[in-house]
Amino acid sequence: MKNPRELLQVLARQFGLLNKNCCQIGNQDISLVHSHILYEIDRGQSPSMQKIAETLGVDITTFSRQVQSLIKRKLYIRQK
Repeated sequence: MKNPRELLQVLARQFGLLNKNCCQIGNQDISLVHSHILYEIDRGQSPSMQKIAETLGVDITTFSRQVQSLIKRKLYIRQK
């Protein structure tokens, strides 16, 4: 692993902790899965939705719903 944060991301995925709230952005609580999605988007260089879903071990339909939730809450703006 390159850094401790990456190790923690992988461990959280493996232990199934992606559905619990973990932190806040502004005044909004976000779940671990949202945290992981935002982390992977930031970490990658324009990663595809499919690639991030595979990295997180989430099916693309579930992943798409999570991204839509982030968009609705204005925590992510989809780039064209």
